[in-house]
Amino acid sequence: MRLHPLFFTALAISVLCGCGVQDAPSAHQEAVRVPGRWSPPADVIRVANAQRVEVVDPPALYPGGRCSGPDPHRDWCSHPACIAAHPGATELANYILRRWPTTSNSGVYGCRRNTNSPNFLSVHAVGRAIDIDVPEDGWDADNTLGDEIANWLIVNAEYIGIQRVGWDGRWFNGQRGFGANMCGDRCLGDRFPTRCWPCDPHVNHLHIEVSVDAAHRRTSFFTVGPPGETCPVTCYGNAAVREDCSYTDCTETGEVCMSDPVRCERAAPPEPNAASHHPDAAAPSLSLLGAPARFAFTGPTRVFDTRGDESRLSRTGSGRLSVGDVGVVSRADFPGLPASSRGAWLNLAAVMAEGDGYVQVAPAGASVETSSLNYQLGARRSNAAPTAFGASGVSFAANRSDVHLIADVFAAFADEGNGLRAIAPRRVIDTRDSPAREPRETPVVVRVGAPASAIGVVATLAVLNDEAGFVTAYACDEPRPVTSSVNFEGRGVVANTIVSKLSASGDLCLFASAPADFVVDVTGYFVPEGELSFQAVTPARLLDTRADDARYRGRLGDDQTITLPVQSLRGAPTGAQAVTVNLTAVQPDGPGYVTLHPCGFDPPRTSSLNFSADRGAVGTIALSTLGDGDLCATMVGRAHLIVDLVGLWVPTPGATAPSASDPPDPADPIISGDAPDAGTTDAGVDAGDGGVDGGVDGGVDGGVDAGVDATPDSSREPPGVIDDGCGCRATSGPGNALWLLGAALFLRRRARS
Repeated sequence: MRLHPLFFTALAISVLCGCGVQDAPSAHQEAVRVPGRWSPPADVIRVANAQRVEVVDPPALYPGGRCSGPDPHRDWCSHPACIAAHPGATELANYILRRWPTTSNSGVYGCRRNTNSPNFLSVHAVGRAIDIDVPEDGWDADNTLGDEIANWLIVNAEYIGIQRVGWDGRWFNGQRGFGANMCGDRCLGDRFPTRCWPCDPHVNHLHIEVSVDAAHRRTSFFTVGPPGETCPVTCYGNAAVREDCSYTDCTETGEVCMSDPVRCERAAPPEPNAASHHPDAAAPSLSLLGAPARFAFTGPTRVFDTRGDESRLSRTGSGRLSVGDVGVVSRADFPGLPASSRGAWLNLAAVMAEGDGYVQVAPAGASVETSSLNYQLGARRSNAAPTAFGASGVSFAANRSDVHLIADVFAAFADEGNGLRAIAPRRVIDTRDSPAREPRETPVVVRVGAPASAIGVVATLAVLNDEAGFVTAYACDEPRPVTSSVNFEGRGVVANTIVSKLSASGDLCLFASAPADFVVDVTGYFVPEGELSFQAVTPARLLDTRADDARYRGRLGDDQTITLPVQSLRGAPTGAQAVTVNLTAVQPDGPGYVTLHPCGFDPPRTSSLNFSADRGAVGTIALSTLGDGDLCATMVGRAHLIVDLVGLWVPTPGATAPSASDPPDPADPIISGDAPDAGTTDAGVDAGDGGVDGGVDGGVDGGVDAGVDATPDSSREPPGVIDDGCGCRATSGPGNALWLLGAALFLRRRARS
């Protein structure tokens, strides 16, 4: 994966000062009660620097947002990423106010710029920053109290989930330790730094940023409880707390911690390098739904959108899909389907969720333990969802929290249509090797190497981007549709398995609304004489490595390949040659990807699912051929893996095999300006909220809570063990420069798309 140079520039210079509006100090301010900048004791700095909390910054302000003026302190903005305060941020703010009752809360949420990086949003804008005022003496604040709170926050950074603390001109960064001066040398020696305004030195309040996990209440502070205030001898995270409430690092001193059963249970032994294999684990039985069907392109067409047009969705309430209120779309209400249709290929998007949760899509009346799309508070998540029809159609159910849901139909499973010609994954374009990204008024044309008679293609489309936008995939000789294939929010990688018709010349067009790179891995073509038809099944879970009775248990290790029997499952149809599954990576410890491939062959240099540690559970639909009836998956990185089977591809009676073993080699892509003029419409309807996110974070939680990943970062030393069984992590984390270099090398080597 090639990262844009601006990524490292932004990472190196980003200091998110963005706090509440303040007036410049007058020339007659009184001195602070305790002179001098915040200077934590050596033992506090030692413990603080041993912590590591991943820092996740908000997106760039443009495109997609605008502000009322040029002043980061006073201007208010509008941006699709802005969201109200997360529950974890609010709960931590309330705890601080209770523990230090003379403090006050001067702000959590505000859709505004970052003070020192005005081209980016403030962390306040995404609901993960807190401003805590301390009693003032003049314009400056009481350092005695402010220092105490700041020291407590950085010592407990991992336990709480603190990614940054800004106080009294200095800052703590969860990835890089304790810094020197928040505003740079321009402010040194100046208690009232009007010369470097609008840089906010935070001299009368603490600026506190919580991690993504803390925002969603997934850290120990929320699951176990706040650290003790009476300071018994104990340990948590890196910190050993003495009776006098001073701190040290337990691995450095070898100090013995008193028993603390709850926390000691979470101090697990070193994690194995790979998931353990249990070949005798019970396997699911498959329930076939109807006869095999052909693949008929019908759209894309919007089925419903709970933010507006939901007339086709039958349910009790309206607006957001509520937990417990199952919506159903009847077979007759799916637009444009052939009369013989027995199912449909859908794309789902979850937007404006009121909390974390997941959507289950299933044949109406069926009981399933899987899910089709995971979502998070305030995030946009989507995924493809092939499904069969039940007696009354298809059901849509939200779990854990209410959410707006959008559904688009792309194709039908019917008696008439095309068959699948499955191939080993083949990369047909990677624009990272082309000139720098630039906005394109016309699409990129991708020659997918299709057989001459091909009607359509199925492929994994990965989008690498720096700005927010969307991508639409479509046949080059048809108007661009008003739906989108992948939405992206900026500075990341998103992907989705797409199905699309091809032009008469066999080409696929990709239109991007903002600068982006594309990586396309083809896994099959739809041709009239295609050998394989789709056999729908009641969705069945093949693997969840978090489960105690799974075939593989524990997080998959780097370069670990696993084998999942398919043909030998009870109820499986004879002669299955390919499968459609939903993949989800849960609790990753960094960036990585999963590649599906037929067993007996080396994994190809392609990816079926990409993930990163800052995005939570990520998933997507994937199609793969089988090897001797088995499906293989290779992990690059480290994460739990969930695999749900939604359908198999079986031989069609009378179909003949292709005359050549492989389709033609793909040609070079045609870059913008050379695409045929097929006419366009506005694609990506409501790309900020609707459309299709690309499925990176959609997928399968299956009703099992992903929980809190309590294991230490695999890049660090394993936890030490002291004689009461309570573990503490090693003192030395990766150095700043080495960590950045290692991350860059890892991403370049590992994330191939």
